Amino acid sequence: MPVRKTGADGNGDIEPSRTSRVTNRACSHPAFRNAKHGEVEKELKEGGESMVGEALIRPSSKEADNLVLHWVVRLGVVKIIIVEEVDKESDVGIGSVLKIKNDTYGDIDELLARYVSPLNERVEEVMHHRKFLNMQKEDVDQKLRDFKKQNPKGVGYFLCWSDRYPGCISLRFIVNSNRSHLISISLEGYVWAKKTFPEMDLLLNHFKKNPSGQSSTPSSARAPARAPARTPAVPEAKVSRWGAKSNSLPPAPAARAAPPPPPTQPASNGGDGGWGQAPAAMAANPGWNQAPRPPPPVMPPPPQYPVLPPPIPPTGWGQPLPQQPPPPPQHNYALAPPPRPPQF
Repeated sequence: MPVRKTGADGNGDIEPSRTSRVTNRACSHPAFRNAKHGEVEKELKEGGESMVGEALIRPSSKEADNLVLHWVVRLGVVKIIIVEEVDKESDVGIGSVLKIKNDTYGDIDELLARYVSPLNERVEEVMHHRKFLNMQKEDVDQKLRDFKKQNPKGVGYFLCWSDRYPGCISLRFIVNSNRSHLISISLEGYVWAKKTFPEMDLLLNHFKKNPSGQSSTPSSARAPARAPARTPAVPEAKVSRWGAKSNSLPPAPAARAAPPPPPTQPASNGGDGGWGQAPAAMAANPGWNQAPRPPPPVMPPPPQYPVLPPPIPPTGWGQPLPQQPPPPPQHNYALAPPPRPPQF
């Protein structure tokens, strides 16, 4: 077993060595276990529904610089994911950088938040999809055969969990016989036919166009030269095997005859008889085969009404009231001096 060389610092103390031996780790994180594979699996499965979506981490029993992530995808199903440790100082410590494929994380908390939680959201999206059946693949295949009997020209398909690959989805469909495709879950979406789709509906739409999942011919491959093709007949409208009508071409509309040109107007005042014609010329040529309009009739003069005499002033009722004399002056006795008392 390879052993790393040890060195000495300025004080002469020997630095801790890396022996690359598989050993327990000095980690107090609540999701970390210094246990074996079977012990972690037993703890997760005995937790029941409360452990679905949770994850535990343990040291790898094969590599000193690896950790193992146990993720509960659904009840009773655990997926194993290898985590690589980078910049590790000692055998008993945890690497300062944790790496899963091309994604890096600073610690276990970040790993659970940015890796496990998004995967749980993908699982929830699949389980709530309209085409998902939480059934065994044999029961799904039987349901597809029943569908084929009722719809001989249709192609039925459903989604269910894969029993062979934990955390993967089985896309099961029937054309003439039962078939299936494997779909894996990633942080970016759903992976099928070497392509990643951010949503399940986008993947299913691509599957309907290409049920085999085979990639198209690369652009570098050239097709052999062909003779000039004849004009094909317009195809008849037919029902697609997915239940939607195919995009058939409608018949071309019949060409309409061009309207007859207007008659040529005689030129007048140096004009051409059309737009920009003088008013006199336009009055002489009012339109196409139309007689000139008659002049408007002469209106009679307005009637003469007699002059009315001035109005007679009213008598009796309605006459103005006679003028009343002004009221007598009022004395302000409050300003007069008080009377003197009588003198005896």
